[in-house]
Amino acid sequence: MKYMSRLAILTALAALVPAQAEETADAEELAGLRLQARSLEQKAQTMRAAAEQQHASTERACMVKFLVAACLEDATKTKRNALREAKRVEQEARGIERQIKAREREMKQARRLEEAPERDAEAARRAAKSRGDYAEALQRVERKQAESARRDSK
Repeated sequence: MKYMSRLAILTALAALVPAQAEETADAEELAGLRLQARSLEQKAQTMRAAAEQQHASTERACMVKFLVAACLEDATKTKRNALREAKRVEQEARGIERQIKAREREMKQARRLEEAPERDAEAARRAAKSRGDYAEALQRVERKQAESARRDSK
């Protein structure tokens, strides 16, 4: 009997090892993606700050030139192009974050599906216990009513 229970425990543990290895690999993959997304976000912020700083210094330089309006227009175009590139990097980071969230949802759904038989078994066990408790309570009530009826008949 002890051998059978030990065998059952070892079998259950052996089944968990591949699942844990897969979860670890998934967690490492998600961590790498998070790191990549953060890196891209920081790069975009740096690009934005550099574009603003460059624009400000170019504007100051334009003020001493003869064709101020044309110089300012060129500076604005350069800033716009730099900000467009920063936005592209930010969008790439958001795309990675969406991938992370989708993967986490998939992992959560897979885990719920794996745990479903256990949850169902636990729910069935609780339901059976509840029915048993109800039956016991009903028997106690019937016994008390029978005792009460016997006392009343005396």
